Amino acid sequence: MGEKNKQKKRQTKGKRREEANSFNKYFPFSFNMFDHPIPRVFQNRFSTQYRCFSVSMLAGPNDRSDVEKGGKIIMPPSALDQLSRLNITYPMLFKLTNKNSDRMTHCGVLEFVADEGICYLPHWMMQNLLLEEGGLVQVESVNLQVATYSKFQPQSPDFLDITNPKAVLENALRNFACLTTGDVIAINYNEKIYELRVMETKPDKAVSIIECDMNVDFDAPLGYKEPERSAQHEDTADVEADHSGYVSDCRISCKCSMLYSECCETMREGCSKQLPNTSTSKNSYRCGCY
Repeated sequence: MGEKNKQKKRQTKGKRREEANSFNKYFPFSFNMFDHPIPRVFQNRFSTQYRCFSVSMLAGPNDRSDVEKGGKIIMPPSALDQLSRLNITYPMLFKLTNKNSDRMTHCGVLEFVADEGICYLPHWMMQNLLLEEGGLVQVESVNLQVATYSKFQPQSPDFLDITNPKAVLENALRNFACLTTGDVIAINYNEKIYELRVMETKPDKAVSIIECDMNVDFDAPLGYKEPERSAQHEDTADVEADHSGYVSDCRISCKCSMLYSECCETMREGCSKQLPNTSTSKNSYRCGCY
């Protein structure tokens, strides 16, 4: 009886193995649904396409030139309805992509009053994306790190005519929600448009600048040339240098008429920086270049 029971157990195990192999043959993929849950790829993410137009095309009695002064767009009301259903992090920030040219930038949203299927962008933003009126733009919600540093390069030397360019820029950036490295933004000051390229942003290539403590720096303006010194000015500078008695070859700015190797390795009475030599007689002096 014992041998028969063993044979039955062996036959049962063999059948189970065959069933398992046949199952794996037709269903080769398996997963543990409790230990490794499948992530939801599109969870809490807004992504759609719009026909984009410049603000000048926005219909209405009110002048919307304020949109041109910043880095925010106008979207349709349906976008607000969809965003309100998602757990979107505030402030709302978006990534704009022109898939035809593989160009992208980032922005905030100003209002939700555009016609359905349409969004309105500042002109400088459309130029960065290489978009024409009515072109398609992909709009996706994103989370960006808060900016700590940014560097700009004015695209014209005219920017140097501003008395306090840093203060003017910081005031203009209040109308922006984020910055993207490589973008050329436009600011309005005294009824004149100034363009600045975003050369660098930290801690990432795209950053949020809403309620942040950001250090701002400038590169030399595009096309800027330093003024050349006149020959008369150089001669005057040479005379002043000779009068002072400083020799550039002396590594410790020694007031001496000799080079470092001649002055500091020997004691010479001609040195204009003589110090009393206390190791010898009181009337003896040593070179004070070292």
